[in-house]
Amino acid sequence: MSLLRFAGRSLLASYFIGRGLDAARQPDRLVDQARPWADQASALIERFAPPALSAWAPDQTRTWVRYHGLAEVAAGLMVASGVGRRLGATGLVLSQICQVASLRRSDQSSETDARGPGPLAVNLALLGAALIEALDHQGRPDRFRRARRRQPRRKRSEAQR
Repeated sequence: MSLLRFAGRSLLASYFIGRGLDAARQPDRLVDQARPWADQASALIERFAPPALSAWAPDQTRTWVRYHGLAEVAAGLMVASGVGRRLGATGLVLSQICQVASLRRSDQSSETDARGPGPLAVNLALLGAALIEALDHQGRPDRFRRARRRQPRRKRSEAQR
């Protein structure tokens, strides 16, 4: 892993680790923003999950916010350490999708101040960075390209006909 990739991953992960720790420590300030999503998640779990699994689902929005924060910390640590980095980045993408959707629901997204981009633009940029990280092959071709390269040219031209 190059030094530049390590620095980029660490910087990306540090934001999510910090935000996740804040959510796990002080969930009360995020409860109002997360309430619609927590209610929908609870309803879906009660409707589709087996009773043994739905008994473990949290009832309070505060607990959902804490779990979400801990999931962000775990995913950020996976990205920063490089162990399970693509799985961790996928978790960060899912976390950012929830974040962007909750900003779109509230009217905060239309507000921009003179100091910089609004919260929606910042969260969309983080979503893009997490997507790039989730799809990064570290300069190596993916499985499909390697399999295609292994085919002799003759077979490849016959398959295209």
